[in-house]
Amino acid sequence: MDSNPDPKLSKRIIGVIADGSTDIEIVGHLSTTVLAGESATPSTLQVVPLPRQKIRDSIDRFWRTSESAREEQLIDKLANDVANVLSGALKDLQNNVERSLSAQDIIVLCSDSERVLNRKEDYFEAWAFGIDGAICKGIKKFLHRLCVQGHDVGEIPCVVPFIPFPSVDILIAVARTVLEDFMMVRGRQARELKKTLYQTANLSMLDSDQLYEKALQYISQDTLSKIYNELPEARTLLDVLYFGRE
Repeated sequence: MDSNPDPKLSKRIIGVIADGSTDIEIVGHLSTTVLAGESATPSTLQVVPLPRQKIRDSIDRFWRTSESAREEQLIDKLANDVANVLSGALKDLQNNVERSLSAQDIIVLCSDSERVLNRKEDYFEAWAFGIDGAICKGIKKFLHRLCVQGHDVGEIPCVVPFIPFPSVDILIAVARTVLEDFMMVRGRQARELKKTLYQTANLSMLDSDQLYEKALQYISQDTLSKIYNELPEARTLLDVLYFGRE
């Protein structure tokens, strides 16, 4: 393994944690679309799926116990789960690439909220916004562990959270509004949104060509501004990706 790669020769690594393989593909496609920019040089980018790591069960537990547990305990539990998942993800990512990781690389931590917002402004309500606070606390705990272990800042990939409401499919729904008359983006349950977009709630039924036709093709340079405007939960991810453009 080359621990000191020439940045001009090495591919930039994007590790993606998400609930399923199609979610990983959608988030990976969004990431490469932004990072590549108008130059469209995805050959310099490498998306690495991290399917063994998920926070799906932790988020479900967060919602189930939110009314019965003290808020501080609830946040700490989710934060600890996030830190543990990221520790596993970092090991998995390093094992799947041919060079040492660096601060130029990115880990996208994504999981569907499985909760509905009727308006984009509802994202800032305490019940919805609170989950981001717990996720960010978990990321900071993970980074603190690495510092305690002696890792240098230049060795640690940038970790960016993305918790969409209700699901990753909201990216596709918003992008489609730019290109066609696709209404009622918000206010739909995740399963209903999937059926509307893909004519199935089981995305494993779609082959790669169908996934591109029904989903990936809509995420492009022409639709990124609309996604940024309509999805406040995606703005941190997009900000980091735009900042990382070469």
